[in-house]
Amino acid sequence: MSVSPRTAAGELPRYFELDPLRFQELCRDLWQMEKEFEGVDVYGTDGQSQRGIDLLATREDGNRLATGQCKCVVPDSFNARLIADAVDEFLKHKKFWLNQGASKFVLFVASNASPRQIQDGKLKQTRRLKRAGFKFELWSAAKITNKLRPHPGIG
Repeated sequence: MSVSPRTAAGELPRYFELDPLRFQELCRDLWQMEKEFEGVDVYGTDGQSQRGIDLLATREDGNRLATGQCKCVVPDSFNARLIADAVDEFLKHKKFWLNQGASKFVLFVASNASPRQIQDGKLKQTRRLKRAGFKFELWSAAKITNKLRPHPGIG
């Protein structure tokens, strides 16, 4: 993985410098390491409708699916509107995903999610998705970094 290293204490890796498809593969491989999943796959190819997601995960128990969308955006482009737009796109296909047994939507972003406006947007979309029948998680650069630590072979 060709990500610029941290240059100062507390600085996150610059995942947003990755090619968007490489970032998607990183998220897929990292999500596969979660114990709850039997398999995680990229959902669709270029030109196909992806029904608001990039990744599809099958749980170990076989009962439910989890869905994920990857946004490899620079910090200046990451805001609460991006979160809302991602949720809007996913919820256009709400009926399909509920019928498939999906219960979770994860938004993977290559940037920091610490700004208050982003956190407020996350809280708003968490409530919105809960009303629609889905759990919501936001995996920002910090969470991705923490999840990568025990898996040095990913990337």
